[in-house]
Amino acid sequence: MQTFNINTINYILNRYFLRVTVVRRLTDLVKELDLAVHTLSSYPEMNSSIKMEVGIEDSLHIEFEYNKSKYDIK
Repeated sequence: MQTFNINTINYILNRYFLRVTVVRRLTDLVKELDLAVHTLSSYPEMNSSIKMEVGIEDSLHIEFEYNKSKYDIK
């Protein structure tokens, strides 16, 4: 079976599936299962705060927290 792409102006429709083949002496068994693929409707904030922890066993423990994960060089 072939995967068909239907191209339109606004979107592309793909079919994703899993095919399992069991090879036997007389006849092979083939089973296909369609898979659903979800996309995020809202993307996570790309410049959120990050935390970093640095330590040497039980002797030293330092935590850093930055307000942004990206900074401009200006």
